[in-house]
Amino acid sequence: MKSAGIKVWVLTGDKIETAINIGFSSGLLDNDMIQIEVSSNEESGIRQQIIDGINTINNTNTNKKMALVVSGEALTVILADIRLKQNFLNIGVKVDVVLACRVSPKQKADIV
Repeated sequence: MKSAGIKVWVLTGDKIETAINIGFSSGLLDNDMIQIEVSSNEESGIRQQIIDGINTINNTNTNKKMALVVSGEALTVILADIRLKQNFLNIGVKVDVVLACRVSPKQKADIV
């Protein structure tokens, strides 16, 4: 799928560390990828991590592969705020892989 240019979103109940390890072992992630992580417990931290992610995307060579890793706790805050949701989506469509970790069935449905 990666070689065909298909972007993959993995929505899992696993912990972030477990999901990342599975991503590496399955070949979804590699050591050359830039990982943008959004996993803060606080809204201000989530906002800053999203801003940092947007800056990373804007300041990175377009040939560089990127992955977004987001926690379910952060998703709760993101999905409740229209501006955060839009910025999250903007990052999601620009990266090659999205790993959403510790997400609930409702969050999975909301993301889809």
